[in-house]
Amino acid sequence: MRSIRGFLTLWLTVGVTALTALAGLALYLHLDRTWSSSFDDVTRSKARALASLLERDRGKIEFGYDAAIMPEFARADEAEYFEIRLLATGKRTLSRSYPRRDLIFPEDLAALEEPFDVRLPDGRSGRALALEFDVPDRPESVTGAVPPTNDDPFPAVVIVARSREGLDGTLAELKTALVVVALVFGGLALLGVRLSVGRGLAPLADQARRAQRIDARTLDDRLPVAGQPQEVAEFTASINALLERLEESFARERRMTANLAHELRTPIAELRSTAEVSERWPDDAESREALLAVSLQVAGRMESIVRGLLRLARIESGAVTPRRVAFAAGDLLAEQWRARERAAVDRELEFRLEDRLPGVALHSDPELLGLVFGTLLDNVVAHAPPRARITAVLRPAAAGAIRCEIGNPAPEIRDEDLPRLSEPFWCRSDSRTARDRTGLGLALARRLAGALGGAIDFARVEGRLVVGLTLPTG
Repeated sequence: MRSIRGFLTLWLTVGVTALTALAGLALYLHLDRTWSSSFDDVTRSKARALASLLERDRGKIEFGYDAAIMPEFARADEAEYFEIRLLATGKRTLSRSYPRRDLIFPEDLAALEEPFDVRLPDGRSGRALALEFDVPDRPESVTGAVPPTNDDPFPAVVIVARSREGLDGTLAELKTALVVVALVFGGLALLGVRLSVGRGLAPLADQARRAQRIDARTLDDRLPVAGQPQEVAEFTASINALLERLEESFARERRMTANLAHELRTPIAELRSTAEVSERWPDDAESREALLAVSLQVAGRMESIVRGLLRLARIESGAVTPRRVAFAAGDLLAEQWRARERAAVDRELEFRLEDRLPGVALHSDPELLGLVFGTLLDNVVAHAPPRARITAVLRPAAAGAIRCEIGNPAPEIRDEDLPRLSEPFWCRSDSRTARDRTGLGLALARRLAGALGGAIDFARVEGRLVVGLTLPTG
């Protein structure tokens, strides 16, 4: 697995070291050029000084060289060399430092206007310069009583060669020093970059350790964003958004499981009761057929519940949208009551439906709305007192909406209980009986209504609990 720390450390170190090496190379080349130019300037000055010692007196050339003044051209060790050529006569004058009379300069120096490298007689590497000039007349010959004998120019070339081993040694030491500095600086850069990268990535490592401690039971935990570097803060915000989506997804799964358990509890109980009755009278063919029909009806309800809850989960996750089918809300409500009529008869409950929407078509999802009606009716059948009268009214609401109000006697419900009726598993604090517990039914009904674009509200009217459902007609 690639490491960001290793990648940054490697390439930042390489980059810093390369920049240091380039800076050292640029410094070396600059000093080499500067010092070599200074060395050549000194050589040129000495050539001019030697040229100034040549004079012409009445056609004769005199060279006023004094070894005491310029001893570097006379000694044997660490010597410097010169050669003077009279171009008109071909005569040469060599410095005393020559160990033998072999010439070290090329014969043709006409094109040599710049300093050039040369091997000195003692084997050292050197640098030479050729200066062409006209030998001047002696001043007294010009200003005195005797006129010059020849007014034609008398060209000559002076060539000076000096050892550059001292300069080369200095440049070699400079090169070695720059290489050592580059290596040391590279090592320091590696250490500094490693520490800097480690310190810069430390917040990311801390966030990674915190994230590793989050599991399915602690999805409500969030990584801290405050005080983090900008890049880590943006990444942390994205991780927190992901955790929020995961938490919501897990919550939907838990709600789905709880909703299925809640909604399937009654049909399963009915199936069990039907099976027990069938077992008690196994030889009664007429009862068996009736019980079989009831079982098929209950199984169909269970299938509808499971299908509806699965669709609700997909709608809440954004995978699908509710269907829009035209149907009569009163017919759907009556159908849902018939599915619960047997349980209502056992408790001697009376149901009265008042449909004030004759001929009004509702465009909605009948499967999900059937679950809403069924859940509200299940809640009424389970919690209404025996022999109670249950009313259901369908009527127009605001423009483009209808309203369904289902009421039943509920003397134990107080006004302060109304906001909590749709809380999952809420129960009265002074009672733990099943009749005081609303469970998941009303909470599920509110979520189903919300998926359809509607809303559920609760009210107490003269000792009766009225559950109101408002839905858009299209």
